[in-house]
Amino acid sequence: MEIDEKMVEVDVRRYYEIEANHIKQVTGGTVGFTYAVNDTYFLKIYDSGLSMSQRCTEHVENQMAVLDYLQNNTKLSGKICYPIKTSLGKFFYEHDHVTGVLFNYIHGAAVGFENKYSLLDTQQISVIVEDLHHVDTSMMEALCPKEAFDLDWCDKLVSLMDKRCESLPNPFQEIVLENQSMIRMKIGEAYALAVAVKEMQLPFVLCHTDIHGGNLMRTIEGKLFLVDWENMMLGPRESDLFAFAEDNQLNHLAAGSNKTAIRYYTIRRDLEDIYEFLCAIANQEYSSEEQNVVFGHVNRILCHLRHA
Repeated sequence: MEIDEKMVEVDVRRYYEIEANHIKQVTGGTVGFTYAVNDTYFLKIYDSGLSMSQRCTEHVENQMAVLDYLQNNTKLSGKICYPIKTSLGKFFYEHDHVTGVLFNYIHGAAVGFENKYSLLDTQQISVIVEDLHHVDTSMMEALCPKEAFDLDWCDKLVSLMDKRCESLPNPFQEIVLENQSMIRMKIGEAYALAVAVKEMQLPFVLCHTDIHGGNLMRTIEGKLFLVDWENMMLGPRESDLFAFAEDNQLNHLAAGSNKTAIRYYTIRRDLEDIYEFLCAIANQEYSSEEQNVVFGHVNRILCHLRHA
């Protein structure tokens, strides 16, 4: 079954009893198919046949339960996206090869990766991060994955470079070959850092783990919302704060954080992103146009990892 506007129309009627009078595909993300429905709802559809989708939907029921709790019981209310329940009271629906989640629609646009934050932005981000890290974790114990410092996917990245590199499209093949010794060195460092940070037994808080301009929606009034919670977990606060350590506008948020943990999460994120993009490319999950965008992401990440 093809994922398109017709399927969206059928799904929201069937699972939410909503007549979709206006449907518009929304672009910008790298995981899932996204649609605005009636300018009121935001539907995210994951194709289970795609490698990135499998990771994102593994804990989808618990993830949505957490967002529902945060919206209704914490200071994050009105600062995040949250799920709309189906007519049967579930947080998501499934059929054929897809999983769908309906969210509140945020009238605005992502801040973006390259854009500078305004003073109002930085103030709001500071409040969102503080509110997030002060959520009562006892309420999350049964719902959130816990940081296990597991890097098994690093072995899969090495295997991909060793056994599947020749099957990658030419620009990806070349850039992997040019950087594979550096990647292997960083993988070794990541393993060593994982052991060191785990032994520190840092306190765990609720973390989004992917806070950046692409996941911050700004309304026309300037209000920020934090979206895309697929990677949430209970872990050291550095799993959020590493994203700010190199940002001149937000590095104050990382003040007082554990430097070893910051380095671990910085290197880990780059390696994990490279693995997931290359895996999807090797599995031919992107169109030619999408491959061009992904190549830009991979090149940027490799450059950052090289100088980390």
